[in-house]
Amino acid sequence: MPPIYILGAGPAGLAAAYMLTQQGQTVVVVERDSKVGGLAKSIEYQGFILDLGPHRFYTKIFPVIKLWNEVLGSDRVTVSRLTRIYYSGKYFSYPLKALEVLFALGIVENTRIFFAYLVAKLLPNRHPKNFSEWVTAKFGKRLFEIFFEAYTEKLWGMPCTEISAEWADQRIKGLSLLKAIRTAFLGDNGKVKSLIGQFQFPRLGSGQLYDKISDYLLCHNQEILLNTEVVRVHSDNSRVTQLTLRNRQTGVESTVCCSAVISSVPLNTLVEQIITPPHVSKSYHWRDRSNFATQFSFI
Repeated sequence: MPPIYILGAGPAGLAAAYMLTQQGQTVVVVERDSKVGGLAKSIEYQGFILDLGPHRFYTKIFPVIKLWNEVLGSDRVTVSRLTRIYYSGKYFSYPLKALEVLFALGIVENTRIFFAYLVAKLLPNRHPKNFSEWVTAKFGKRLFEIFFEAYTEKLWGMPCTEISAEWADQRIKGLSLLKAIRTAFLGDNGKVKSLIGQFQFPRLGSGQLYDKISDYLLCHNQEILLNTEVVRVHSDNSRVTQLTLRNRQTGVESTVCCSAVISSVPLNTLVEQIITPPHVSKSYHWRDRSNFATQFSFI
């Protein structure tokens, strides 16, 4: 049997390769970058290890905890969270601390926040259409303007009105203003993952987890193709049979056989790479800029 090809060596792709290797399957991981880890990798700079993005490791899902413990072992440490919000020339701890917020924002701003929240609860928007409306309905317009709007638009590069309400509900799930206030006074024991004060972390940065999975795969004779991108996905009767790969350093292309493909690459990129037979038409569209939808029509 040809190997199973896994597209992308980020957290999802490497976890799939790790589990399949434990089951005795032969896999090949394809990664267009020169290093594994995707958006969660670590890089070395002037003798320091820097995470590409801030990633906290926190879950109650047992299979994930099991994988974490197996791979990292003693290389995991408990870290006290230090997250701060910079607003109006001041730093605010997150999760928020009640007295810090009250004194720093002042009586006028706190009054505005309270009345905006009161309006949102007295005149509820029960069917928010986007991120802006969802957060405003949950926390009030003033808190949205202070702590959510600018941060979200800088991070995702689009207006909050173009991000879906469903996405907001998933990302800020379980968090409300009352829970945030309760945590500010009484603390939180991990019930709301957005408010946890401690979390587990690899000793040498988030990328250490993925480097260790990479080492595990190589020790089990699995192949990892770095600096390699997928050019075409060939299918036969709705089943992927071959991939055309390109070495990004040499430009050399090769076509390989595969028994299956697991993809963690961006969905729009994958759709563009799929070669469809004459009897299949392929169409895709943006439902909104934050929710890419694909549709395959069989004629």
